[in-house]
Amino acid sequence: MTAQEIIEGLRTSQEPSRELDAQIAEFVGFKKVEQGSKVIWLAPWGTEPTKIPYYSRSIDQALQLAQERFPSDMCAFSWEPNNASAKLGKNEFVTAANPALAICLAVFTAATLSQNVTNLR
Repeated sequence: MTAQEIIEGLRTSQEPSRELDAQIAEFVGFKKVEQGSKVIWLAPWGTEPTKIPYYSRSIDQALQLAQERFPSDMCAFSWEPNNASAKLGKNEFVTAANPALAICLAVFTAATLSQNVTNLR
């Protein structure tokens, strides 16, 4: 999955999605391990199974992603029902269906615009 594909998913999603969460998690370094019919996730910093963050549902976890990837940039966001905006650093505002999706979209957009997609990994 490319950063651009994740951006498109974040932009078009109408609600939180564990599939989007998984795509973001894999992109930023979580490892997906299939053990028979069961899937476990390993965080980039450990070897113990963990749950992937709820990036597309949780404002806190989306903000944590922004802070981890762009620690010197401020993130601003606002929302009303079914419409949210977010901005990271000096980049333009982006819009999505909820604040968490908008924040994640701002993170991936900032990385793409700065041509620093490796900052996400």
